[in-house]
Amino acid sequence: MPSDEEKKETSAAEENASSPKEGGEDKKKENKKGVVGEAELSEEDQALKDGLELAVQRLKESDTSLHEASLAYLCNEIRTSTASMTSVPKPLKMLRPFYADLKTIYASWHVAHSLKQLMADMLSVLAITMAEPGTQECLRYKLEGTNYDISSWGHQYVQSLSGEISEEYNRRMVESDNASEMEDLLALVDDILPFLMQHNAEAEAIDLLLEVQQLRKLIEMNVVDERNFERVCLYLVKCADYLSDPDDIGEIFDTAYALYKQRGKYADALRIAVKCDDSFKLEDLFNDETISDVHKKQMAFILGRNRSNFESQDSDLNELIGNSRLSEYYLQVCKDMDIYEAKSPEDIYKTHLTEGNILNARSRNA
Repeated sequence: MPSDEEKKETSAAEENASSPKEGGEDKKKENKKGVVGEAELSEEDQALKDGLELAVQRLKESDTSLHEASLAYLCNEIRTSTASMTSVPKPLKMLRPFYADLKTIYASWHVAHSLKQLMADMLSVLAITMAEPGTQECLRYKLEGTNYDISSWGHQYVQSLSGEISEEYNRRMVESDNASEMEDLLALVDDILPFLMQHNAEAEAIDLLLEVQQLRKLIEMNVVDERNFERVCLYLVKCADYLSDPDDIGEIFDTAYALYKQRGKYADALRIAVKCDDSFKLEDLFNDETISDVHKKQMAFILGRNRSNFESQDSDLNELIGNSRLSEYYLQVCKDMDIYEAKSPEDIYKTHLTEGNILNARSRNA
């Protein structure tokens, strides 16, 4: 039997033997974690990261001949990645640590620098994921850059910029109701609107125009066509239910009325006029010589159905509006549909054509 001292020496030896083993295992785990961390980036992603870092370093240098190629490389990678943004693109993730450096580089460049506006455009795109909330750096850098070709940076960028335009417009309206102070914002709206209308984002376009009080641009800029005018007008009419300002409601109805009339949808234009109880719009429709008599009769029946007291310059149309010959027209429709005379259940259900009646008829004939 081993003594107590021998047992203590054996246990101490086992502890000493196990400690290096445990330490070795910990080191192996650390090494494995380190290997995994380094292997997270593929060769392609690592090359992209190195290229972006090199471009940023060259922008920091005083040699301006290197700036154009470096900035072009950064813009090209960002444009390519943000064309269809479902998650934060890799270039935006990799450039996040350099956002402050890029802003410092931009501030250090002279106003006359030929690439300063392009640099501002790029910073505006980076700001959608890197700027602090409430700073509106996306809009601020865009106003310092160019005011065209906004759509080339992708739909997500256009959405973010539109939101900041709305906020800035409302802020300026509170401080000063001067239309000349809004020209820079409206220039951006003019470039954003066609892009949204062409990419099935009519609701976003109308929301933006409502925020900046520029619904007339839907008519002036010819961005509404046969493909989207029905969605545009329907959304406009529905928006009126959520507004309280009479001027805003009137502008919405005026825009929808003008769009319907432009597309030859005179009955829908008439419904807008009836909805807002505007006699001037009714006179405009019935006095328009380009509208056919058939359309005018249809509009007269609609007014009669709504029991309108409108009077046109045509006495025949006034009879339709006043429902004075309504019974006569109902009877004429009955004759045209062959339902003027009363029918028995046998005539309606045609029981004489059932299988049993046909066999009985054949037996009688035989």
